[in-house]
Amino acid sequence: MIILLETALSIKQYLRNWQKHDVDIKCPLCNKLTRRHTTYERQVISKYETHTIFILSRRCKPCNITISLLPSFLKPWQRFANHFREIAGRWHLTGRSLNRITASLSESGISRRTLQRWKQKFHKQLKEKLIQQRRNIIDDSAVADSILVHYRKNLTAGDELKGKTRGRFCCLT
Repeated sequence: MIILLETALSIKQYLRNWQKHDVDIKCPLCNKLTRRHTTYERQVISKYETHTIFILSRRCKPCNITISLLPSFLKPWQRFANHFREIAGRWHLTGRSLNRITASLSESGISRRTLQRWKQKFHKQLKEKLIQQRRNIIDDSAVADSILVHYRKNLTAGDELKGKTRGRFCCLT
């Protein structure tokens, strides 16, 4: 099980003080305090170098589970720091091609295939957010009516995500 530590630290700051992040955590299953268990090493790729960081883990004796305390600059089971996903996502939204993004990030070792997977996940999350947004604003009749005009003209949420609005309402702009 993984718990993300809510820290606004850079990788280098975390490396200097990683022992301080061994905090008392209650077990998410039984709500009892966990005990310090062990640490393990993990590779994190940042802008210009690869760092070896230590991940703290805690153990819940009654539940027999181990909990890893992952710093917030990482995603579970990922080796690239989160700022790479953010940079790639921002460039993608501004219209940069996948080839240009790959070339720009080539020093870090990110492959085109990795960027394609990130793009697919990003579009899936964006579509889910758009659908959730529609559900949230449907109660506001004035806003709902302004959106329904476009859907009556056969504009779907998928078309809106692909930019097929032809100057019409689009929540992504």
